[in-house]
Amino acid sequence: AFSPFHRKLMLTGSADGSVKLFDVLQQRAIQTFFPPSKCLSTCAVSAAAWSSARPCVFAVAMEMGGVYIYDLLQSRQEPVLELPLTGAGSQRATSLAFNPKRRGLLGVGDDSGRVRVF
Repeated sequence: AFSPFHRKLMLTGSADGSVKLFDVLQQRAIQTFFPPSKCLSTCAVSAAAWSSARPCVFAVAMEMGGVYIYDLLQSRQEPVLELPLTGAGSQRATSLAFNPKRRGLLGVGDDSGRVRVF
C-alpha cells in the first residue's frame, strides 16, 4: 500500500507476520514492524492500509485475527490500538479501507464476507 501523503513510501505485509515500510528509492526497508500475535511466526499479514486523513497512521490486519493501528508520531514500533474483532462473525480480517470522506472511519472485511466499521 502506497502512502497517500508521501508517494515514495510503501507498506508491505509478509507471510512471516512482519510489516515493512519502504522508501521506493532505496533497496531495503527503512523500518520493520511485528504486530503482536498469538502465532507470530505462522501468522501472515492479510492487509495493510494507510489513513487517508493522517500521514503517519496505518492499519494492519493479521491472517489469524487481529487488526492493529499504528501512529508513528506516538510510537515508532508498537501499535497504539488493537481493534476488537469479538462477537458474531469471523475474527480473520481480510481487507482494510479507511473512509476517504469521513475521517477516522476504518472498514474491516473478514473471511465470512462481513464488514465492520470502526
